[in-house]
Amino acid sequence: ESNSFTINNPQEYSTISDSQLSKSVTPYEIDEDYKPMDETKTIFARVQFDPDFIFYQKSEFAGAEFMISKGIPGYGRFEHELSVAAWKLYDSRHSITRPGIGLDLDAEESGNRTIADSVELTQMMKKAAKFFGASLVGIAELNRKWLYTLNRRGEPYDVPDSFNRAVVMVIEMDYDAIATSPSFTSAAATGLGYSMMAFIETELVSFVKRLGYDAMTCGNDVALSVPLAIDAGLGQYGRHGLLITKSYGPRVRIAKILTDMPL
Repeated sequence: ESNSFTINNPQEYSTISDSQLSKSVTPYEIDEDYKPMDETKTIFARVQFDPDFIFYQKSEFAGAEFMISKGIPGYGRFEHELSVAAWKLYDSRHSITRPGIGLDLDAEESGNRTIADSVELTQMMKKAAKFFGASLVGIAELNRKWLYTLNRRGEPYDVPDSFNRAVVMVIEMDYDAIATSPSFTSAAATGLGYSMMAFIETELVSFVKRLGYDAMTCGNDVALSVPLAIDAGLGQYGRHGLLITKSYGPRVRIAKILTDMPL
């Protein structure tokens, strides 16, 4: 279900270690000179923090009012406000806190590790991810080459050494909306995809912690999404630099969490 290969001999498979397995099925090559990059070099960081960038601190909707005035289908007031609203949850995800729930406001997210069986935990994680809204879910050994060294502000990321698994999920984006690209309508589908990422990641991390393990969310930050998704068996690497899934092509957004859960 989560891997793009077939195991012909289960007994032979049982003798293969995690590291051997990941090396034996990796469908890409990594340059010998490859080094993990820092996130300040991504376009998102340059827009926010690079004053020398031509589009420094300009919104992706900076020219919206002009486009609305032209009266072109797909560029109206409705589509514009819909697309901006669709980003709301993703843009506010880091401010979400919930020490408890309902009447038990002092409840802690962390629980006891009453379940330790890796097969059972893996099944639970996949079911939970699908329940929270993931279209596809896969699990991979975390290749730390895919971690960013610095965040967008140039500060080091703190990913504990104990985090050795990535749970990777893809969220399908609306076919008809994406087909209108580059209109505001397609931007709304993109924004909704990002907010769905934030929702699923936040819920799944809470689920992990309540089972007694630790985890962290990753949107477009912390680690590279496409190679982790390939490692998790969710698709192939396209020539356009995007993940291509069998079910949805590249019409997806990628969410992921990193965890120490023995999956």
